[in-house]
Amino acid sequence: SLNSLTPQLHVPTLGVSPSFSCDGTISQCLDCSIRKAGYILLDNLKDLRRESQKLIEERNDVRIRVIIAEQQQMKRLERVQGWFSRVQDVLYEVDRLTLESNREDVKLCLGGLCTRSCKSNYKFGRKVFRTLREVQSLSLEGDFKEVAQPAAVNPVDERPLPTSVVGLQSTFERVWSCVMEDTIGIVGLYGMGGVGKTTLLTQINNKFLVSPNHFDFVIWVVVSKDLQLEKIQECVAKKIEKAQEIFKILSNKKFMLLLDDIWEPVDLAQVGLPIPSPRSTSSKVVFTSRDFEVCGQMETHRSFKVECLAYEDACELFEEKVGREILDSHPDIPELAEIVAKDCGGLPLALIAVGRAMASKYKISCQLCKYIDSCFGSYVCVYTDSVSLCHMISARSTSSRPGGLLARLLLQRFLRTQTSQSTPVIFPTQTLRCSSQI
Repeated sequence: SLNSLTPQLHVPTLGVSPSFSCDGTISQCLDCSIRKAGYILLDNLKDLRRESQKLIEERNDVRIRVIIAEQQQMKRLERVQGWFSRVQDVLYEVDRLTLESNREDVKLCLGGLCTRSCKSNYKFGRKVFRTLREVQSLSLEGDFKEVAQPAAVNPVDERPLPTSVVGLQSTFERVWSCVMEDTIGIVGLYGMGGVGKTTLLTQINNKFLVSPNHFDFVIWVVVSKDLQLEKIQECVAKKIEKAQEIFKILSNKKFMLLLDDIWEPVDLAQVGLPIPSPRSTSSKVVFTSRDFEVCGQMETHRSFKVECLAYEDACELFEEKVGREILDSHPDIPELAEIVAKDCGGLPLALIAVGRAMASKYKISCQLCKYIDSCFGSYVCVYTDSVSLCHMISARSTSSRPGGLLARLLLQRFLRTQTSQSTPVIFPTQTLRCSSQI
């Protein structure tokens, strides 16, 4: 009947206001709206999962490009790093919304049987919509043409240095003070092989890492005995990242050139370097050489002779390399160690080589001297160069031969000249007798 239909229309009587029963219609409309909103939310969730997966794939592709670029010593762009951070944040939000959508009450709501308030549904749907838009925006933003750029040239490359440097501090301070003077452009460090010139130069190099300075480049070149200008040019060109027009580039830059182990003068002009002068010392050159004459030929503004260590410093260095455990292992060893340290003449390279040899293998035996003479007596005189001899000594220290050979070989090195201009140092026979017990 008509009375059973909704909405129902009631005809008013005289003096009575008309009324309509619309509850059923409103309820139907509301159910329809909620169901439609649920469909939209469900579609947005599906889109969110799909777009977030695309974003993950895009992020992985960009990450591979960045890794390849960084392997080529390039630096990732800041905007790329920022994009990675934003992607990580939004993917975390996607995971959170996905977990929330799997809750039972949300599933019922998406299916049209909503048990949650309209306000809760609206908030959740708004979060999904906003997150979807953010994912889509990041996906468009991730289309980078470049993900990295060449890393800025580090003006100073740190070089390895012994954990403790004994006896060179005062010399280093004088040289460093000289290097910092405005009126000095070329500084020479000279002295016998193994005295610590390279260590001083390394200290100067590493000092620039922690001290304010105005140099655009600090360049280290090992020159050695066979002078090759091309090698110096290659080292300089590698540092400034150009193989051509060295002079043109460095004329407008402030550089510190550190040349280690020069045996003959280096023509800086032929290398292509602007020559520092007392009138223009924005750039500087510091080098090491065994020969004082090289300092004069290089027209140094200041030269420093690197001396052997004083007796106290020599003993300290030697004891450091030998080790307290060995020194205390026998009552005769400290006295023998002092004798060997003294007879090494304060030469750091010799002290280190013998100290390490003594630390690795030590024996107290009166028969060792006879053993050395019978097995190696004619062999030791072949080594006359200090550096190669001490390297040989270090190698011998790991062998199974007696430790006395090492000390004897080292002391034989002093019987020949350091260079053609050096004066030989002769040690008493007591030294050889004592060294045979080490």
